[in-house]
Amino acid sequence: MLQGFERAVLISALTVSSALAQDLLPIPQDAETVILARPSLIDQDPQLRPLLTDFVGIDYYLGLLKLEMDQVNAAMITLPQPVGTNADSSNGIGQHLTERGTLIISGDFNLKAEYRALKKRGWREKEYTGKKVLWWSESHSYVVSPKIGECAAILPDDRFLVAGSKDALIAVFDIIDGTRPALTPKVIYRDLASSFDQDTLTLLAAYSTAGEEMKRAIKSAIASTQVPAMEKVLEYVDRIQELGFSLSGRGEPYLVNASFAMDSENSAILVSNVLQIAGGLVGLFPDERPIYKILSTLNTSRDERVVRIRAHLSRAEIDEFLERRQ
Repeated sequence: MLQGFERAVLISALTVSSALAQDLLPIPQDAETVILARPSLIDQDPQLRPLLTDFVGIDYYLGLLKLEMDQVNAAMITLPQPVGTNADSSNGIGQHLTERGTLIISGDFNLKAEYRALKKRGWREKEYTGKKVLWWSESHSYVVSPKIGECAAILPDDRFLVAGSKDALIAVFDIIDGTRPALTPKVIYRDLASSFDQDTLTLLAAYSTAGEEMKRAIKSAIASTQVPAMEKVLEYVDRIQELGFSLSGRGEPYLVNASFAMDSENSAILVSNVLQIAGGLVGLFPDERPIYKILSTLNTSRDERVVRIRAHLSRAEIDEFLERRQ
């Protein structure tokens, strides 16, 4: 979901398991957003399929490779900026990735056949030789689109890569070869990746650093609740450093987990306490608005400077939350 190929794309299709989310390869070191998804399972749920296409914007890239969503078992998107910083997207990451963005997929398709199909469509084959480590260096073959400049390659262990720029392609090659560092995982991402790998009911998970647009969206959502106790949380939104959420289940209601890494444990204590109070208050005064039901069902906990929230939500309530981010 981000604008045209002039803003470049990176797509890797992997035949390894989704445990790659834990291995962090090939996630660039500058990644500030990581989104994990199980498209083939989400495709079976008509309530959730629009969430994947609208929020994550995977359709365009599957179309590029002529793949159907039910062929993709796992997907991982990385971006070099927080969610919400793209001008073309109000809710998600946009329809196209930025120049340094990546999309990694694994599933039921023939990687070598995909590569050959691109060559038949006129993509030119080239070679890249990475930086030498002692006496050894790795050489990679790839193809380049004659029209826009995308690149594609079969990586070691039958992995498949399509990149919207040569720089993006080389970054992945170098990370895999060990000549360029990958992302150093932070606490929220580690939690999400572990949960995604271990829990096959997790359909979608997203990690992001807390950018200014994201903080403004959170403030807007909090203000719209019109719950007096929540006003105190507004003062602490600017102290959020990382955030993440995951969506699990097979049909409604879905289990939604959200987590926020604050700047200090004291900030986390205050935010956790206020959320617990707010949830209790709205429970005393029934209201039909979905946001009140969300607050009343929140289960809030804290681990040092990380605040964790859990709730069971319908698709309508998920939409309500996403609309309030705009």
